[in-house]
Amino acid sequence: MAHTFSSKHNLQGSTANPATLTKNVSSTVTAVVLSIVTTGSGRGGGAPTQGGTTMISSGGSVGDGEQKVEMWYLLNDDVGVGTSQVISIPNTTSSEITCTASYYIAASLSTGFRGAVANGTIDAGTSANPSTTVTGLAGGFQTDVLGSGYFITPTANNRTLLYKGDTGSETYGTQYHLSGFIIGNTSFNWTQPSDDWVHIISLFAENDKPTMVYDTADGFNFGYDATPTIEFTASDIDGDDLTYHFRIDDSSNMASPIIDVYSSGATGFINTVIGGDLNPFTESVKISYTVQAVDALDAGTYYWDCEATDLDGTKTWSSKPKTRKFTTSGDTLTNLIGWDSVVISHIKTMNTVLESGIVTWNGVDWS
Repeated sequence: MAHTFSSKHNLQGSTANPATLTKNVSSTVTAVVLSIVTTGSGRGGGAPTQGGTTMISSGGSVGDGEQKVEMWYLLNDDVGVGTSQVISIPNTTSSEITCTASYYIAASLSTGFRGAVANGTIDAGTSANPSTTVTGLAGGFQTDVLGSGYFITPTANNRTLLYKGDTGSETYGTQYHLSGFIIGNTSFNWTQPSDDWVHIISLFAENDKPTMVYDTADGFNFGYDATPTIEFTASDIDGDDLTYHFRIDDSSNMASPIIDVYSSGATGFINTVIGGDLNPFTESVKISYTVQAVDALDAGTYYWDCEATDLDGTKTWSSKPKTRKFTTSGDTLTNLIGWDSVVISHIKTMNTVLESGIVTWNGVDWS
């Protein structure tokens, strides 16, 4: 599981409002990262957009008076894909803008943001060869942007180069690194003489899809319960809340479920541990689904499965464990025409209490 680099695009020295980049974006892209270097105190106008979707700040925005550096991103379903995707960068101050967009693909088809590190000096002539170190995550990627007051293009970088240059008003450089399966410190270095500089690195990693465990035993006998309660637990490595998809079928192939519900819209899902926790549910906590009265089951053998998704993370469904089965004798007692409801209630109570499932009335076996 890892990220791969997809493509890149660059706009240098624009004073337009808005400044725009247009790019064809692969349908498998899960992350777009936008770096901006602006002269002076920066541009005005707020957040950039791609395909009309507002981009998210990485939290890193650094200025030193000569230039300002920013990083923005979009992930997963928010990434606009297809032909001629337009990134639009407001620039109400008509400052000179240089920007780079780079695109990445997660093998799991989901990317998560893991933070940013901003570093910079504001005293001219105090620092040569800017360098910042971050801790990369397995399967992730990191990308940086450098803005410098030294108006000669940096002569070297130690990671995979995206772009670098000198506009005459600002010097910039961008590079990226794919972590693979190694977790450890990663340095981002540039070679240039002493001068003011600002440097941001943003970190991204793969989101893992949730894992599912079934808690109700395979082959469980619910007796005279036509609205059984079935339990399951899903966990998410990223700690995201979860939404569930639950099914019951009278065939083991699950081809035509007689109950097919989502916790985002159906009644019957409950957190069995934390009261008041509603969809999306806290991960790693046992959840149950109770068949609703309108769907009461006839006597027979049934099969069930369940999956979970973290809508703030992978937005992909967990793998389903092997389908499990259960049996029920249905709610036959409520179908006895002409019986007094109080009598029926007493019989049902007796049936619930007796683990054997055998109920007698005046010496007659009603089980």
